[in-house]
Amino acid sequence: MKKRMIAALIILIAFFLVVLFYIQADSDYISAQNKSELVPGAESAPSGQNISTESAGQAESPDNSTGSYSSEGLDELFSEIASVAHGYGEYVLYDEDGMQILSEGDERSDISLSFERTKIMERMYLKDLYSGHEYEISPPDGFKFLLVSVTAAPVTTHLERHTTPVTGNFIVVDPSGNITPSLNFAEGLGAVIENDVSHDTMINGRFVIRGVGEIYVGKEVFSSLNAVEGSGALTGWIIYDVPENYSVSPDTYLELELGGEKVYWRLHDIQVDVQVMKNYDSGRITVSYNGGPESYFIRAIEAKLVKADGSVEKKSVEAAEDEEYLPETEFFLYGSPGEQDQLSVKVVSSYGEEYIKYKKKI
Repeated sequence: MKKRMIAALIILIAFFLVVLFYIQADSDYISAQNKSELVPGAESAPSGQNISTESAGQAESPDNSTGSYSSEGLDELFSEIASVAHGYGEYVLYDEDGMQILSEGDERSDISLSFERTKIMERMYLKDLYSGHEYEISPPDGFKFLLVSVTAAPVTTHLERHTTPVTGNFIVVDPSGNITPSLNFAEGLGAVIENDVSHDTMINGRFVIRGVGEIYVGKEVFSSLNAVEGSGALTGWIIYDVPENYSVSPDTYLELELGGEKVYWRLHDIQVDVQVMKNYDSGRITVSYNGGPESYFIRAIEAKLVKADGSVEKKSVEAAEDEEYLPETEFFLYGSPGEQDQLSVKVVSSYGEEYIKYKKKI
């Protein structure tokens, strides 16, 4: 009997030890869970899954760590864009029916498109041509306006109507991201671009930006002879809201996508000085390259003169092999005495980028 009591006591003690072990293990598990909940950003997840700790509403960063693309990917992307980008005043051909960009000389082309210049404005004054009133338009808090000038000109030789690409097709791209056009810049006045030709033509005909010009919208343009040279051309400004600290950099481009193809214009104008002067009695044209803050990028300057009789003269000056960059220089072309010629002057960087510094009739 005594032996049975001792055996039962031993079994009871063993049972209590087992229970105590499980209680302690469960307590340790709960403690560990509570500690993990106190760590900012920590969150339990099913096995094999990663939990992002981004704030609500923040887009997932492309490289999942920095919130921006990896520098290697960006370098490759913008290097590719730079190799095909157009400069100030350089035009591309656009086929309205096929909604596509065409190569020069393609007979299907309807319209030429070119980028002219940019402006930064803290505010702008919108004039209502219907009423004659002017209205001050301010950007959203913490922003300013970036205005980009686009020129469209028909290239056919007979009278037709053609429609330019809508405003929403033009996007500003740089390493900081993509910036889409501001289509609602004065809703109270009805100045809202809807990317609809019939509506937007009315917007363009009613409002202008004081001291700047017309607003670019997708609208009809009339063709005429020699339209590429300026006859019948339409120039308008696309409006973007950009942060107050935003600036146009060498990696800032205007992108137009049509029919799955993309074309780019370089928005950054290199800071060098080029002066042009013509003696109308003799026809002699003097081109002076005076350097500038970014002259250390420049390797060459090139000029093309289309004379009144249609003949062409070209001239270029390049840095010597032992020169790091192009020094200040001056050269001459011989145009038409007493008549207007068409002159284009561009500088070429060490990377092969071309910047048009002068393009007009002289």
